[in-house]
Amino acid sequence: MLNKTTRLVLIASVSAITATPAVATTSADIISTLQCNPGELMRVTSEGVEDNYTGGIDPATPRANVASAPNVDLYRANTAPHTLRQFDDGGNDRWFMETMEGIRAGSKTVSKGLVITRFRSTGAQYNTDGFLLGDLKKMGNLDPVTMDPLMTPDLYGVWSTTTMFSNGWTQTGDIFHAKLEDLTTRDGSKTLVDLINDKKWMSLSLQDDSEIDFITFAVCQS
Repeated sequence: MLNKTTRLVLIASVSAITATPAVATTSADIISTLQCNPGELMRVTSEGVEDNYTGGIDPATPRANVASAPNVDLYRANTAPHTLRQFDDGGNDRWFMETMEGIRAGSKTVSKGLVITRFRSTGAQYNTDGFLLGDLKKMGNLDPVTMDPLMTPDLYGVWSTTTMFSNGWTQTGDIFHAKLEDLTTRDGSKTLVDLINDKKWMSLSLQDDSEIDFITFAVCQS
């Protein structure tokens, strides 16, 4: 049973998504490059409205045990404002968190997929922003000096969004995307495909001087 409503879930046959655009400018363009294997269906889940930050603030709904984690509360206690960031929500020193539910359906198994997002600097120390995906309740305590969350297994992350390109990510326009099978946990024992097959869901953290428009997962499942 999902604990919230997923904004968008699409099931499509492999043959229905085949064209590769010359220039990818939206998540749909990037999703069109994902080729599922025979017998697999594509499932797409998305949070936030892909509107290039123009449609007003969209609510983020992270799981309660993520949003109230001690390290998050500690960070919020040492910064202002103290509220979590939402989609299309500007300003500096804000921690964004979201949980993507139902990335895979039922007992299905995912073989590969994509994660796609758009975010931009809010003008402060953008090069120190952390981008984390996985089980955020296992994020660990904050580093007492840098205030960075110490990453643990079942979590993928980069502690500077400027290093994403050397960690499996591609930028097309202002959209960042990566193959789930290319992103591994901190200890290298699992890919994000493995985590999705374990849990069906995944949480996202973006901290702390970046505004996020949307995040989308597209997976091939059978």
